[in-house]
This record gives sequence, C-alpha cells and structure tokens, in this order.
Amino acid sequence: MSIRFYNPPPVLLAKGNKEGVDIGGALSIIAMDKHHYLHIVEHIFSELSWGKFWEDPAYSDQIQDFTVKHEDNAGLFDPKTLIARLVNAFAKIRANGWIFYGIGDFESNSFMDALCMDLDYGYVQQLMEEHKRVRDQLKFPMLLDQDFTEHSYINSKFNGNGYQYFHYSNTNPADTDLYAIIERMNPLIGYVTGIVCTAQDAANFYVISETMRPLRQKAEIRMNTNTLDEALDLIRKDVIYPISWFRIDLNLGSLKTLEQWNEIKDNEDLKFALRAYFDYVKTDLKEEHDLHKQRKKNQEEIEEIKVSELSAEQIVDDISKLEELFKMDDLGLFDKKTEF
Repeated sequence: MSIRFYNPPPVLLAKGNKEGVDIGGALSIIAMDKHHYLHIVEHIFSELSWGKFWEDPAYSDQIQDFTVKHEDNAGLFDPKTLIARLVNAFAKIRANGWIFYGIGDFESNSFMDALCMDLDYGYVQQLMEEHKRVRDQLKFPMLLDQDFTEHSYINSKFNGNGYQYFHYSNTNPADTDLYAIIERMNPLIGYVTGIVCTAQDAANFYVISETMRPLRQKAEIRMNTNTLDEALDLIRKDVIYPISWFRIDLNLGSLKTLEQWNEIKDNEDLKFALRAYFDYVKTDLKEEHDLHKQRKKNQEEIEEIKVSELSAEQIVDDISKLEELFKMDDLGLFDKKTEF
C-alpha cells in the first residue's frame, strides 16, 4: 500500500551520471492529512548542488567542484527565520486540517557517509558502489517533472520496522482518523532512519534503524540490516535505485532536535502558534473523532439487532431507536420532507 508524499524536497529527486552527481540536503516539517498522505509543509533548510567529478580516471569518483542549484539555509542560522517558518507551518497545518507529524532530514551525498547511523562500513561501501553503477548507466527514473509545485506528489512506501508509523488503514475512521493517530503516537518519541530508493513513479523508504519508545524510556538504537539486505538485492536487480539517506523524528518532540530550540522555545509568537495548534487538535479534530466513534457505535448497535427474534412490541421500540440513531448521523432517512 503506497501513500502520497506531497511537495517532496529536491534532494529526493537527486540524479547523477558519469560527469557528476546531485549533492544536497533538506530539513523539513512533515504533516499528515486525513487520507494519511504526507506533506512537506515548510523547509527549515534545503540545498542542492551539482558536484562535478574529476576527468582524470584515477579520481573519477571524487568531486572536483560544485555548482549551486538551490540554497536556502537561513532557517538553520537565523532564529527569527526559524520561528517564522515554524509559525507559518503550524498555521498551514491548521488551515488544511492536517496534523504535525515530524521533522524529516534528507541527505544525498552519493552514500559517501552514513546519516545518523552507526552502520557497518561494508554496507556504506556497497551503497556507494551501487550508486556509482546506476549513475554510470543513467538509470535514475524521473519521479517528477522539473517544474513541480507543492501540489505535486510522489508515491511512497515505508519498509521495515518503521512501516507501522506511516501506513494506516482507512477501513475504520474511529481508529485511524487524525485524532486517533495523535492519541496513538503522542506517548512515543524517537526517530527512524534509513535509505530512500526510487522506482518508476515511486520512492521507497527502507528503515534500517529506529529508536521509537515511550516518552520516559531511555533511547536504544535498534538496527535492522535485513531490510537493507533486501534493498541491496533489489538494487542489484535494477528494480530500485538508491537516492539518499533519511531520518524522520516523529511527533512534537521532534522540535527539540532543532539546534536552536533552546533559543526559540520561549518566543511568544511560537508559543501562540503551538497553543493554537493544541486548541485545534482538542476541538476540531476531537469533534470529528467523537463523531466517528458515535457512528461506529451506531453501526454496531444496528448490526446487533435481529428482527426475527423480536416480539412485535420490541420491533416497534427498536425501530424508534433506529430512527434516533439515523437522525444523529444526519442521514435524513426519516425526514418527512425526504422523497424516495
């Protein structure tokens, strides 16, 4: 089951060939909508450069110089810019009926260095070699047109131990609406890390390590190299192609991972934005969740009624109850003005 990833950072669309490779990174605020699709709401940092390889065959896998294609690092170094982007992100999340889901860190460096992972160098070397092979053979698929907008999306799927944090069923809204997801995720803190690989029209996130745990529990990094072995096997078969590293810190606790958090956390504009978000969750999302729960309860009560086992008096009484249930759901089935 794939999910849509809207407005992906340019680093997830990185390419390469024999002459050079895209090098860059992004630190981005991620939201989730009611369909469980992910959205990049705002970039705290985003840059992408073209790294040109040396022409000398002896150094053909080393970068000679860079040409900047896109650079925006103000959110990393200027507290005012960071505050403005966070405030704007939370306002946009509320306006669209989404929830804050976390902060994503994406880095494309031809797999020359592992991002936030104590990964055996043998794996890093294999990824570097496979990335070079794909570059040389010009096999990177085109996921999006170059002129994409915030409404553009790529299909994506999370694989490995982190799958359950990103993929939710839509069969029962009372258990998987946005408020229910917040209730499920809020007691947890931590991150997932891994590699992003692309296939035609899709980005696959392979979770290699994760630290998700209850809030007061000590962090423990859990590695899953089996997932990486599976990814490498598919890469060698040219089913998928390696693009970048990723790390996603989940929930509001991810804000504390920002380098300038201690400097900005007491800012009044930011505190107002967070309070407005909390109010939105406790009112708008909670009301919708309660409605889903009531509808689920109504449906269960309706399914329990077995008319053949009821007396005439019970049938009349239960039909009256059904009328009330339907009225509560605003279906209008017993509205005298309704024509059938």
